[in-house]
Amino acid sequence: MGIFNELTLIRQLTFEDGNIRMLGQRMQILPSDVLARYVFDIRDDSQAILKLYISVKDSLREGFGLSIGKTYGFSFKDYSKWFVDLAMVAGWGKIVWEELNEEKRGGVVTIQDSPIASYLKGKVKDPCDHFTRGFIAGAASCAFKEDIDIIEIECEAVNAQKCMFIMGKKEDLKQKFPEACATQLRIL
Repeated sequence: MGIFNELTLIRQLTFEDGNIRMLGQRMQILPSDVLARYVFDIRDDSQAILKLYISVKDSLREGFGLSIGKTYGFSFKDYSKWFVDLAMVAGWGKIVWEELNEEKRGGVVTIQDSPIASYLKGKVKDPCDHFTRGFIAGAASCAFKEDIDIIEIECEAVNAQKCMFIMGKKEDLKQKFPEACATQLRIL
């Protein structure tokens, strides 16, 4: 049974009077080009990119993700499954955990057919899935119960086969991927 069917069955997904609610949170459905156009508009403004990433991350980490975890008593594995189910149902592309290590607080997520990257293919020179990075970082921070960051090291928008995201603590990411951290997280 898919996540929509499960949520509908337990009355945790409702569509009523212009309101979509999932797990007690209000949701919206947007055309993917709304997010992609915004990312395109800020593509050369590293501060705006960082603010966007942090805003999405904090929204999940301190709001939606935290609330759901507390309400349903999510374990690490529950959060990992929930993230993939929710993101795929929401149309973020085909998501696969390539690696996930609870002890090391890190992992690798790939996404094929990212709507933002697809829209921006050939229009940007750097990885562009900043909304997605924030979403993954917020969900990972909830799952790991500590601050986790995400960098995108491959992106379909700049001719990769799929988008690849690396998650971990800032210090670990900085050591392994200093250039990506400098541009995407503004840490040197």
